[in-house]
Amino acid sequence: MKKVLFLSGHLYNSKRQANFHHIASACVENGHNVTFCTVPNSFTTLLRQRHNYMERLKSFIYAIFPKVINNIEVSSYISVVYPYQKTTRLNKLIEYLFYHGYSKSINKPFDVIIFENGIPFLLYSKLKVINPNARFIYRVSDPVYKHKLVAFYEKKFINQFDIVSTPSASITQNLQDQYPEANIHTHYHAINKALFLKEYINPYTKFKSSSIHFVFVGASKLDYDFLKIASSLSENYIFHIVGPFEQKINKPNIQYYGELKFENTIPFIKYADICMQTLIKFPQCETFERTLKFTQYSFFKKPILSPEYMKINEINSFNYKLTNDSIDKAIKDGLDFKHENFDISWIRSWTEIADDLCNEFPL
Repeated sequence: MKKVLFLSGHLYNSKRQANFHHIASACVENGHNVTFCTVPNSFTTLLRQRHNYMERLKSFIYAIFPKVINNIEVSSYISVVYPYQKTTRLNKLIEYLFYHGYSKSINKPFDVIIFENGIPFLLYSKLKVINPNARFIYRVSDPVYKHKLVAFYEKKFINQFDIVSTPSASITQNLQDQYPEANIHTHYHAINKALFLKEYINPYTKFKSSSIHFVFVGASKLDYDFLKIASSLSENYIFHIVGPFEQKINKPNIQYYGELKFENTIPFIKYADICMQTLIKFPQCETFERTLKFTQYSFFKKPILSPEYMKINEINSFNYKLTNDSIDKAIKDGLDFKHENFDISWIRSWTEIADDLCNEFPL
């Protein structure tokens, strides 16, 4: 059994279950002692928090009084301030104040410490002093286009990690080009196979039997232009949007469900006819070739609609341009997809990913 610390920008109890949540749970399943620490937490974070305000408030308390949830010690790191959005002349002072923040959970020995992008990097030196022999891992969760601050701290710390693990071959290549001395490897997103193999009630039974069901599950970047075009092609096409999305397009064949608990999203995927990776264009979108959602969709052998600019080159991906004819063709090709022989052996379980990260596997 190893003691494993996760440093993540996510709240543990958030409905948005990122790959960090899944790896942490998998470590518990593998028999390890796990601590999940949310970084950063400051008074400015709390004031800006609109989503999950109560969970953020609880997270402050967990910094002083950690709570065990699902066999994971849930904690946070609190400070007066932390560097935000961009580098400034005050960075050294802000970093100093952040460094002298507090978390009861991290002031103890760990065997493995796994960092998420950005602000958690600032705790590297503090944790290295406490845990000189621990395995330090950087698990890349997103491309670093988000803001200059993430790229700044990545450049500063990346070569110091024992392993840099990315969820995308494209991200791996980009980072290797920038940091040839870093030990960078690809670990694609995985799934909890036991959870996905459970029996679920079909959420689409209330619709006409002739309906064809499309589903988008996500937290951001939904392409409403695609949705407007696709929903106009047939009234039998029913679009199910799962996530915190504004109801910008109101039609009888578009259903919005808001944000659901992770497990409650699975039946929407399992019983859909087509899944949607229909994201707006954004910097480095081509690095999203096997996202967490794409992996979940593929496990159920679903055809997946995705825009051409994402450059997804998978057998079950049907790419389109933002025109009526192109989208119509992608949908019809997707509906003709022969899923019976679709190979999903590449999809690993999170316990396998956790085992790779926590043990000295050959690289």
